[in-house]
Amino acid sequence: MNVYFLVEGKHTERKVYPAWLGHLVPGFTKVDHFHSVIENNYFLVSGEGYPSLFGHLQNAIEDFNNAGNYSLFVIALDVDDSTPEDRVTEVVERATANGLNEEQLRVIPQNCCIESWFLGNQRMIPRNPQSQLLAQFIRHYDVRQNDPELMPIMNGFKSIGQFHDKYFREVARARNLRYSKTRPGHVMDLSYVEELKSRVESTSQMATLSTFFSLCDEISEKIS
Repeated sequence: MNVYFLVEGKHTERKVYPAWLGHLVPGFTKVDHFHSVIENNYFLVSGEGYPSLFGHLQNAIEDFNNAGNYSLFVIALDVDDSTPEDRVTEVVERATANGLNEEQLRVIPQNCCIESWFLGNQRMIPRNPQSQLLAQFIRHYDVRQNDPELMPIMNGFKSIGQFHDKYFREVARARNLRYSKTRPGHVMDLSYVEELKSRVESTSQMATLSTFFSLCDEISEKIS
């Protein structure tokens, strides 16, 4: 089974997705060129942001269809100020209009962004933050208890994605960990993704992250 990934992010997803897939789907190997897949391989390319991703979509689908040995085409993108349902509908409509068989399409809507998912690691959130800013964020919305994907924007931020990103950076700083979009660091570790998976499995929270884990299960079943 071979899978073609088109992700929105210019940096973070290009590093985090391969790291997480390596932990969750052993035996599933990344290749550097879309035509290099043989068996149980995947190719991953960035759409260079939203809506630029859709400018890459036609060529990506042509490569997918012409290769003839891919089983799934996966698109991962931020939800931002939209809803997961609307993002999925938008992707399905655009992908099928460009010649993709809908049965081969899987959409991973990151609600509202990938940093929202990172906030799902409850062990990362300090109970008594020393940072006044982080304490303010937690009073606004405590992601230890409440679903990070549903966190509303806080006054003073231009977008909900900007707020979620800043919240996570403050959490990382409180733990003396470095995080940037080009160097995601600790979020790529096995222990980190295991904490996220445990929360998804033990609660009804983080529904869009659950779609990623379900995809990993689907791939695992087909390559075993």
